[in-house]
Amino acid sequence: MKKIICTFCLIILVCSCTKNKVRQKDLQIKVEVSEKMNLQLSSTFDIDCYPVKISLINNTDTTLRYCIMTCSWEDNFVLTSDSVNLFALGCDHNFPTVKEILPGDTIVYKNEYLRVFRWSGKQKTANVKLGFIFIRNNESKVNTFDSILSEKRKIKTDVIWSDDPIVLKR
Repeated sequence: MKKIICTFCLIILVCSCTKNKVRQKDLQIKVEVSEKMNLQLSSTFDIDCYPVKISLINNTDTTLRYCIMTCSWEDNFVLTSDSVNLFALGCDHNFPTVKEILPGDTIVYKNEYLRVFRWSGKQKTANVKLGFIFIRNNESKVNTFDSILSEKRKIKTDVIWSDDPIVLKR
């Protein structure tokens, strides 16, 4: 009898975990990069800034809810290269919030936010992919936002990657 109950509990646990998982095809990440802006911040390296528009597209028939910071939303994004950095302008009221994307709808992050890429040596191009760390609304009630984000970034879980690589030219 104990084996039957344990098996039943395990099945329920597995089903509930997979039901909440956001899959790559459920949430699409589109990235549009504008012409670069040059900034000479020091004599040791150049920083090229690329204004960027990031779209999160809900391809499901249900509303997707996720946690993100009100200002430093770039923290939820990861890149496949250490020489590329996502950067946003500061603000004075930064806290975790829940965003919703209705079925078939899109949320866009753009405008005053810039994509900053650091070049080393004679590097002429950078090919990177952008990933979005999906933090479910109910996860932020268990632990702090920062600890959840840090753990997911470290073990690369619940990361939805852009379909196409971003190709940047110096």
